[in-house]
Amino acid sequence: MQQRLPSRASGDLDATLDTLRERFGSAAVTRAALLGHDPGVSVPLLPD
Repeated sequence: MQQRLPSRASGDLDATLDTLRERFGSAAVTRAALLGHDPGVSVPLLPD
């Protein structure tokens, strides 16, 4: 079971995840539900 994060920290959490993605790339951050699964073929995405 996954613990619930406090809702007041959502802005801080979003900023932290954005910083991690910028520094280490989008593959560095994975949803817990996807751990251990084969990602298969991924389509490259253009930056916004």
